[in-house]
Amino acid sequence: MSSNQADRAWLPEQQVPGVALVTASEFLREEISRIATAASTPLRIAASFRELVGHSDAVGTVLVGSDISEIHGGKWASLVLIGLAGEGDALWEQAAALGAQRVAVLPEAAGWLAEFLAKLETPGTASNHIVGILGGCGGAGASTLAVWLACASGASGRQTLLVDADPLGGGLDMAIGAEGSRPGGRGAALRQSGSCGPGTR
Repeated sequence: MSSNQADRAWLPEQQVPGVALVTASEFLREEISRIATAASTPLRIAASFRELVGHSDAVGTVLVGSDISEIHGGKWASLVLIGLAGEGDALWEQAAALGAQRVAVLPEAAGWLAEFLAKLETPGTASNHIVGILGGCGGAGASTLAVWLACASGASGRQTLLVDADPLGGGLDMAIGAEGSRPGGRGAALRQSGSCGPGTR
């Protein structure tokens, strides 16, 4: 194993969308994309089942909008029909015709759908990793190490989020020399306010 391979061995593999959304409805696309983002689930979006031809190996679960009436020809691990309140019994008849195992009626089922997507194991991908860096005392270098790890992860092309959860810390913007580069509250101001409002970052 090369040095470069060894350096990256601990990192998760890049994610490939294992969940597809089939709908031509802009409203459903926006709503379901928002829910999938909250569940950290990447989506492959298509306007019809024909657009999924050739991608069946990469897609395990299909979310189908109630605007889709065609019968799919692929073999999917799970098929979920997504409809809107007020569509009534026609939604369940459509689910039977499509062979859907589950039906989610928005907006009431938004929470369930987010939980369902979050628990899916995407075929051929690794789970996201959460790495916590704890310092035994102030000045131990935990913030510096966290910044280095986040930079290395980001430089490898992976989506990376760095969070400073230390309520007594000065803020990671100080650790990376970015004080004043963005508007909004910083460590001291946030501690005084006790929350992150719309005007803080």
